[in-house]
Amino acid sequence: MQYHVWLFVIIALCMTLCTLRANEEEKLKARFDLNNASRQGAVKEAIDYLLTQEGANNASLTNFSYDTTDNRQKCINDKNCPVCTVTFNKIKDEGVFVYDQKNEPIYDDKCFSMKLRYHTAPECIKREDEEGIKQITKFRWTLQSALDAKCRMPDVSSPSIVLSSFMNSINESLIDSGGKAKKKTILMLGLSFIAQPYQSLGCLYYDTLVDSFTWLNSGDKRVKRSQKNTTFTYNLHDMVNNGGKCTGFHTENISDYYPKHLHPNVDLPKQSVPFCSLDHSMMQFQGKSTKNVDRIYSKIENSDIVNNKLLPQVIFCYQYTFNVVKNVPRGHPLPCGLKWDEIDIVLSIEDSNTIFNTYMPHTGGDVNKLSKLKIIFINKIYSHEAMLVKAYKNYNFTLPLKGLLSSSFRAKFKECGAKSDIHYRMPGIPDSAAITWLSMIATGMTEGYKTRGAVQYWE
Repeated sequence: MQYHVWLFVIIALCMTLCTLRANEEEKLKARFDLNNASRQGAVKEAIDYLLTQEGANNASLTNFSYDTTDNRQKCINDKNCPVCTVTFNKIKDEGVFVYDQKNEPIYDDKCFSMKLRYHTAPECIKREDEEGIKQITKFRWTLQSALDAKCRMPDVSSPSIVLSSFMNSINESLIDSGGKAKKKTILMLGLSFIAQPYQSLGCLYYDTLVDSFTWLNSGDKRVKRSQKNTTFTYNLHDMVNNGGKCTGFHTENISDYYPKHLHPNVDLPKQSVPFCSLDHSMMQFQGKSTKNVDRIYSKIENSDIVNNKLLPQVIFCYQYTFNVVKNVPRGHPLPCGLKWDEIDIVLSIEDSNTIFNTYMPHTGGDVNKLSKLKIIFINKIYSHEAMLVKAYKNYNFTLPLKGLLSSSFRAKFKECGAKSDIHYRMPGIPDSAAITWLSMIATGMTEGYKTRGAVQYWE
């Protein structure tokens, strides 16, 4: 009898929690006007991600105190100050944001790889400033141990520098047997929330970009071509050099994202092709950055690396991915023409069960044969919104919240109220996420991992 009572209680509790979850999902869909979105499967995964973030935001408010005294300058140019080892667990446990009024955005909406809908209108930023809202571009991500001058953050001034540090950490030579720079490949998989840090890479490191392509399927209803079910390629580097950016939309729709009353005296971005999207694309980088991309106080360069041509070529490949079981059938090719043995690192917003049990088998990946492959499941280290909520509270800054998913972290291009876009604004959280993950790749890939076959992974 007692067993049946407890069973009834458990079932009732589960039903209550499911109802609450469903109610929260409906609230978010209504707030961000997602009920009529064309990809409801993607919407479901996006809502799951946002609810996870909201849970993290709630948790951050219960314990948000940390010492904001910034001692990082003590480590600048001090060769006795060790480089921080930015591990998966340290990102979760030590990640903090530091405010500095002098910080400025490193790029704007003209960045070639930034989708139009991720920008925030100048008038909206002006109104936030007038309301005393501190812009998120004034914050920089770091570790508490770096803030305390116990170590200095790794050099992430270019993807090549990051991957050379990674290669040094696993005792791999920077050059091949023929004396040429090696090529390292990072695959990024998931919804637009990981597409944003991918696009951020193009904005942050444009001066070391050597090539970029996007693959568009002419069967895509957004692509107006007479041929069907064929894939064609745009060289983005050529396209940008010929006057424009990859907006994510048709040229005829660009003005929709720039209403004049919120964008006074703003020239519309240009796109030299009728339609362009980075949903399936790659960017290749090589060399050192000539500008101050590194925004987290690690100014000491590796004196052993003096020749750009000896720095590794770094390829980032991204494919918009959701509902893998349905959309990635057996025999499905990897994006960017890649093969599994060419991939060094995967950054995935999809969970380990989906990647190991569906995505890899369906695309020809055998975990027992891929000993160099490392996979970072980024959900637990993509909690930058919660870290920012903690920072705003810690500095006693005003933070307008809407169910704790702050509108001041999100893109605003059509209106300046709380009903913002579902995505993060850029510049913003995607840049901090990209820098966080690159910091881990540079220094934290030799510990804290699990194994699946021959593959090392973090989750």
